[in-house]
Amino acid sequence: MQRRLILILGLAGFSDALMLWMIHGSAWVVNCFGNGCESVQSSIYAELWGFPVAMYGTLLYLAVVSLAVIQGASVAPRMVHFARSGILLLAAVGAIFSGYLTWIEGIVLRAWCSWCLLSFALVLAILCLAISELLLPLRLPSRAMGVRGDAAAIGLTLAAALPLTLLGSRSAQPIQNVSILPPELARKHLVRPDSHWVGSPSSKIDVVEFADLQCAGCGEAQDMMRIILAQYGSRIRFVFRHLPLPLTHRHAVERAEAAECASEQGKFWAAVDWLFAKQRELANYSSPPNYASEMALDGKIFSACLASGRARERVRKDMADAAALGISSTPTFVVGDKRLEGRVNYGRLAEMIDRQISANSVAAKVIQ
Repeated sequence: MQRRLILILGLAGFSDALMLWMIHGSAWVVNCFGNGCESVQSSIYAELWGFPVAMYGTLLYLAVVSLAVIQGASVAPRMVHFARSGILLLAAVGAIFSGYLTWIEGIVLRAWCSWCLLSFALVLAILCLAISELLLPLRLPSRAMGVRGDAAAIGLTLAAALPLTLLGSRSAQPIQNVSILPPELARKHLVRPDSHWVGSPSSKIDVVEFADLQCAGCGEAQDMMRIILAQYGSRIRFVFRHLPLPLTHRHAVERAEAAECASEQGKFWAAVDWLFAKQRELANYSSPPNYASEMALDGKIFSACLASGRARERVRKDMADAAALGISSTPTFVVGDKRLEGRVNYGRLAEMIDRQISANSVAAKVIQ
């Protein structure tokens, strides 16, 4: 009985993981309860060693199903024991890793993917069944009975699960909104001479982000940009523009001003990293001057900067440029003339950069 349930749950997990794998890396997000699936799918944690995490889940469940079938079709005690042990080992590894991913969702991303939670529940159930099966005496049913029963279970489970997998993948919604910026507006408002940037000064490709320092999605994007910069090196320049949304985040403007005042002491990027990393804890800070000691700044210079209004004027210029470009949400990225809004998908942004690199290369050859 336990083995047959393991087979059914393994097939259900396989269908769930396969759907997530099909959606991964696309400009679409699977339907979910709330917006947790979008946050998880577009995060840097959706990949491991360059491959989608859902791919590993698909292969794990496929291996569990295969071992369950082998166990049911075998009449040799040694082979049955091998299959049982293999299922237990796979389920234990899957449960530990899935538990770690669930922790990432709740603690790091603060977003829940219902399909990922389903996978966690399925692998935990398989682990419990595998443990209970090992505690039972070994039985060897006839091969014919095992094969016929497994065929029926596989057929019924796939008949129910695979249509839901296809339906889920086909009913996915766009994860981001891509639009074109008018060239004249981009030239005038996208990057100012005093904009903060990092990367190669000789690069002809700017990756511009409009961000809110109190926005959780912008914090995720900051982690992703470190990977993007490491990957593309001297081929791009990353430009950071402020777009605090005070109606949504009541401390966003003061945090943007704090980063600008930190820039006067040469610590803009350190301040941005600290403000993103401390988003949750910053509720305990009553006013921006209290940030100075935490960011290792000269408190008197920092306070004088805030009092002067210089930082506020700088932030307002960024906000005015965003309004002129029609940008009103964060994070928003611009690569070339393409504007990318919403929680950022690493694969989608990398694809846009690759296309811009290719377009620049073609243009250079034409000029030559």
